Amino acid sequence: MPGQVDDLLLSLQSSLRNALSTFGPESIQYRSIKLMVDEHMAKLALESLSIDRLSWFKDAVQSLMNSCDKKSAVEESLVEEQGHMCYACANVLHPKTPDSPKGTLKGSGLIHVHPPKPTVLAAQMHFKPEPYTISVPQSALDKLVRKLSDADYPDELDAPNQWLYGSPLTDVKHLAEYWEKGFDWRKAEAKLNELPNYCKKVQVEGFGDVGIHFLHIKNSNPAAIPLLFCHGWPGSFMEVTKLLPLLKDGERNGKSAFQIVAPSLPNFGFSQRITKPGFALSQYAETCHRLMQDLGYEKYITQGGDWGFYITRIMGVLYPSHVFASHINMIRAKPPTFATQPVLALQHVVTPYTESESKGLERSDWFVEEGQAYRLLQATRPQTLSYAFADSPVALLAWIYEKLIDWTDKYPWTDDEILTWVSIYWFSTAGPNAHVRIYYEAGHNPTEKVQNRDRASEWIGQVKLGVAHFPREITVVPRIWAKTLGPLVYESDNDQGGHFAAWERPDVIAADLQNMFSKGGSCYNLVPGRTGY
Repeated sequence: MPGQVDDLLLSLQSSLRNALSTFGPESIQYRSIKLMVDEHMAKLALESLSIDRLSWFKDAVQSLMNSCDKKSAVEESLVEEQGHMCYACANVLHPKTPDSPKGTLKGSGLIHVHPPKPTVLAAQMHFKPEPYTISVPQSALDKLVRKLSDADYPDELDAPNQWLYGSPLTDVKHLAEYWEKGFDWRKAEAKLNELPNYCKKVQVEGFGDVGIHFLHIKNSNPAAIPLLFCHGWPGSFMEVTKLLPLLKDGERNGKSAFQIVAPSLPNFGFSQRITKPGFALSQYAETCHRLMQDLGYEKYITQGGDWGFYITRIMGVLYPSHVFASHINMIRAKPPTFATQPVLALQHVVTPYTESESKGLERSDWFVEEGQAYRLLQATRPQTLSYAFADSPVALLAWIYEKLIDWTDKYPWTDDEILTWVSIYWFSTAGPNAHVRIYYEAGHNPTEKVQNRDRASEWIGQVKLGVAHFPREITVVPRIWAKTLGPLVYESDNDQGGHFAAWERPDVIAADLQNMFSKGGSCYNLVPGRTGY
């Protein structure tokens, strides 16, 4: 019985998503289906999920999708948040259920149905976003101080350039001592809590309900463009915070408006820990897509770097009718080939690289030879690393600090910035070690649609693409390579900046988005009903 129920519920959820995608979040059909789900899942809960009634309900949903009158005109003033069902939906549902609630006609083409009493299961079907306050327990802060106080440090060689060996002892000791005695997490926490933090459950196939923390910067303009910001490793939702005032300033000055959603990925920040294997790129993509859908954004755009590059690209593969455009600041692309893109390949052969492109390839070679040991470890033995990260804040600090310095372009990090960044990892809801698992899962758990993460570096034709080139990115490719990824409609070439572009060069990312989507831009009026004005 439990297996049958789970299978039917998954099938039902799939049918509902298809229905919502077809009708749109603002339609009477959407609201009818939402009401129907609340009503009948409540009944099923009271009846202990009778397998026969659940099967009937699944069939009713499919029948509703086939018969619901998409063309019926309903005055918007008659459509309330709950309590209405179009005649087509009512005709599908109520004749088949002798215990249907009595209804009264209300308005043209609508029927009012008395809402059911709330139940646990009904509530689970529509997890509403809840305001979230970051609040690290004092006991966790006290434990951190004890661990830092008791830390043992390695020696180091008397070398002229300590960075050749990794994070220098002097730097790490200084940061750890400040973390212990001077850094004010409560101040950083209060600053983060000034932002609109939320949490909600998102349903991911095969993994059930996953708790997601996210920032949701709502815009009063109904035409504002929904934008998903997706971080990577070792980043977090914090990276978007420098973008927010710049995008708002642009809006005041006649640029496009955005509805911004910036989640903590599962296993990162204040989102839930994944407790079983197999949560790979497809699942991260599904999590972000479902979150956008649950917030009412059926059609949207994305921005990402690092794992955000891979996740948003895979979203374009899996959900091409929802993702309309993507801006990326880490460009993982391959040279064009005569087999797939002969014109680009010929252009690539006959056009010499510029000086900056040649330096970029040197940077890429450096990363392969000297900079990717972390990736090999995290992608093959994440559990072994986890013992160090779970127990030692100094180990976690040194591991992340190295990347903050190596991967940026002489960015003037402050101690408070670094320690806020690392503290989000140390105090993560998932624990200070869960974040590394994304590397293993992405490489070891292919799905039918996404065989491996290389799919993100191949042509994705349905999604308009904007890219930002930075000289100190961990891999820097010639400009023409970016054209192999998809329909490239916008490109910025920057002479300064590195891997954490939204933090290091928020001016560039904000300008790119505004130039793409504002009036006169290559993606203006691209998202249906969302001009940005």
